[in-house]
Amino acid sequence: MLVASAALTLRGAAHADRAARPTSAAAQPLPWVQLFQLPAFLWVFITRVLFALGQYSVQPFINYYTQDVLREPAESSAPAALLGGIIAASILSALFGGA
Repeated sequence: MLVASAALTLRGAAHADRAARPTSAAAQPLPWVQLFQLPAFLWVFITRVLFALGQYSVQPFINYYTQDVLREPAESSAPAALLGGIIAASILSALFGGA
């Protein structure tokens, strides 16, 4: 799954790179402050920060949740399944969101 999505991304990125390449050889990269003025970059940055914040705020407490609420033993695979579900849901929301 990961290899297929990476191949799809690289194929699309190569096509976008050829289409967006400037005609001038003297094109300079933008300073990082100006990158945040571009709506596409700002949207990607905000959504990735929110995803990381959501995942890392839940991750330390998954073991406690599965033991206390779901009554799973400490050595169960329930935390991995819950994190897998969170990641799968984020992928689906990204696909439907237009990423």
